[in-house]
Amino acid sequence: MGQMVLKLDISKAYDRVEWEFLERAMRNLGLGESMVSLIMSCISSVSYFVLLNGQPIGNITPSRGLWQGDPLSPYLFLICAIDDSVLFCNAKEAECQKILDILAIYERGTGQKINREKTNIFFSSNTPHKVRVQIQQVLGVPTIRQFEKYLGLLALHRKTHWVKWEHLCEAKEGGGMGFKEIEKLNDALLAKQVWRLINNPDSLCHRVFKARFFPDCSILEAQDSSSGSYAWKSIISAKDVIRKGMVWRIGTVEAVRIKEDRWLLGSTNCSVLLPLPSLAPDVKVSSLIDQERVAWKAEVVQQLFLPHEAEIILGIPLSIRRLDDRITWAFTSSGMFTTCSAYKMLVSCDSSFSEGSSNPEAQKKFWKGIWQLRVPNKIKHFVWRICNNALPTMVNLHRCNIFQMQTVHYARIILKTPSMHFGLVKLFRVCGIRWTGSTNPWRQNRAPSMIYFPGSCFSVRSSELRFLLPLRGSCGIDVNFDATVFRASRLAGLGVIVRNNSGEAVGALSLSIPLAHSVADLEALACLKAVQFALELGLTRVVFEGDSTVIINALLHGAGDMASFGNILGDIRMHSDVFQFVEFAYVNLSCNAVADALSKKAKSIWGVQVWLNDLPADIAPLLLCDVH
Repeated sequence: MGQMVLKLDISKAYDRVEWEFLERAMRNLGLGESMVSLIMSCISSVSYFVLLNGQPIGNITPSRGLWQGDPLSPYLFLICAIDDSVLFCNAKEAECQKILDILAIYERGTGQKINREKTNIFFSSNTPHKVRVQIQQVLGVPTIRQFEKYLGLLALHRKTHWVKWEHLCEAKEGGGMGFKEIEKLNDALLAKQVWRLINNPDSLCHRVFKARFFPDCSILEAQDSSSGSYAWKSIISAKDVIRKGMVWRIGTVEAVRIKEDRWLLGSTNCSVLLPLPSLAPDVKVSSLIDQERVAWKAEVVQQLFLPHEAEIILGIPLSIRRLDDRITWAFTSSGMFTTCSAYKMLVSCDSSFSEGSSNPEAQKKFWKGIWQLRVPNKIKHFVWRICNNALPTMVNLHRCNIFQMQTVHYARIILKTPSMHFGLVKLFRVCGIRWTGSTNPWRQNRAPSMIYFPGSCFSVRSSELRFLLPLRGSCGIDVNFDATVFRASRLAGLGVIVRNNSGEAVGALSLSIPLAHSVADLEALACLKAVQFALELGLTRVVFEGDSTVIINALLHGAGDMASFGNILGDIRMHSDVFQFVEFAYVNLSCNAVADALSKKAKSIWGVQVWLNDLPADIAPLLLCDVH
């Protein structure tokens, strides 16, 4: 038995909406009486005049119809209209007659009228021709065959897919279109609810779920329950997403297990690689910390762990405030969970098991160059389709059995050659783009005053920047700090310079420390050391200046608590409360040359070295240059 699809069209739909029907429909939907009265007063208060020989005549008061330009009309129309609706049924004359009876009742009740000339029928391929003719005569509407047009578009029963959906969901820098995979996006959104439950234990939702489903453990250890609601089952299914991306930030309490938990940010899977048979599974990380000195037990750490793991552990900053261990998100610099980062993590986990390019960096550079073209988006998409062989060329149409051909066209040969750049160059010349052959391969001919950088185009005017005198001299003292990474030795250097109102050195410090996880961690440690150094010098009114926007902005706006350097920021704020006046300011690297030089000097010293009212001979000229 064949099937059929009937696409309905309403004749002048807005003009035929009966007000009485609309009013009853709104009441049946449960709208309040005041709301219905307000809507009906807006609709029924309209009146018309007719201009006859330039004079308004009459006062015509309608009883039906909606004004098509009113923003409220589309929503009211949806309540009572079936315009552009699609009906599915068997291709039988009896079922078609039943549809006609239902539509007749609908027309009498709403005042609407079916436009039979624009209403169309689609039949399945197994519907006999005789049955099609009978049904068409009963309904009095035309049929649309496979290759006819509807609204100017081909009404094909089978659409042609030029690119696989999986490829479209790949990132733009990987050759895709960046579409979201619904399943992974849903998992990321559900994981956000798990994250909220973890970080809001006093919320009503957490208390209800905990009392019912995990009274004796955390949500990460909770088990699925057959009696749980759909909401709970959905949320608990996403806990593995949090497990994949979470990492513990070490405090001093006994919450994190050495062997079982993820706490080594920067290592493989953020966990310890070796089985460590000498340690029990429940041994805590706090056993590796000297609680009196608030420092790592270096000898114990170096004895138990692999060299690279020991370096990571010794580089984890510890707080003097005896803080709790805390779960943070490893895939954002702020340590806060975001749906976007969780989705990217899930995609990267799948892509790690799929086939890829032998030179992914060159591939990323190529695709970034295309999407950074300063041309209309439709040209970018056209170029993308060329590179993915997704154009309806003769060859592709022939491959999809849509078009028969005997010859192969030149455009196809270009795409089949080992290097399609030559064909693309011809296209780009038409678009006003030229190939530069540089690391950023695509650039436009126009706007020569713009300098091309990855991700943006902007003009730069260089200006000489240098420290003249403290801009806040009335506050007393300026303290500059900086950090430097020595990757070869897996160490880092911190530098601090203290100057008075005249720009003269009051004190300086250079310190060598184990390499931390990120540069932001090192900058935060440099800032903390600058604050501590200022307190040791007995300063009361200080302006601290650094060239790290991340740390300065976090201090100014009270942010960064969840970041890997969050504990350090808390120590900085605690020490800063001692000063009578304190301020944190960002300065350009060119204005931070002395602190930068002191941090680099730490490479040649061991431990800490301090200079009072003096500077090393190799750094003193930098101070004089800044002042003058």
